[in-house]
Amino acid sequence: MSAQNTGHKQGLSTFATEERPVASGVTVTDGDFVKLLAGGTVTSATIGTGKIYAVVQGSDTTNLVSRTFRNTAVGNAGGTVTVLCELVSDNRYKLPVDAALASDAEGQYYALTGATGVQKVANATKSATVGQLICRKRVADSAGAYTIGIFEVAAPESETTIV
Repeated sequence: MSAQNTGHKQGLSTFATEERPVASGVTVTDGDFVKLLAGGTVTSATIGTGKIYAVVQGSDTTNLVSRTFRNTAVGNAGGTVTVLCELVSDNRYKLPVDAALASDAEGQYYALTGATGVQKVANATKSATVGQLICRKRVADSAGAYTIGIFEVAAPESETTIV
């Protein structure tokens, strides 16, 4: 399961998007969380560190005007491979967790883990004060284990970066 937007924290279902080039040599997959690098490119590499910027919502090998979307994109040195990025400010996401969330998970902070296409919330990163994501609700899977959660991005890069 990739990131699934469940709407705005105030019940709205709107969000902003922008097109960004993928960092050279980096592969991103539709549904991946990405970080914004200093040069304006996005990356999913080392996703468990730093601020989250957006969720990838589609890619193209030249530009998004052609409407030939692909599931993955690999950045090149020329910066011509772009992805549509859904900015994460104030949105909530349904995400898989690598181990069942405890009963006190709601309100706690967590970090992401995993490679492109298989990102998950790392349960072992639970903290009362710091992390990339805040758990808002535990969700039971079909077996009754709480391996899914509704999360908000704790301090989105899009709120601190002037683009």
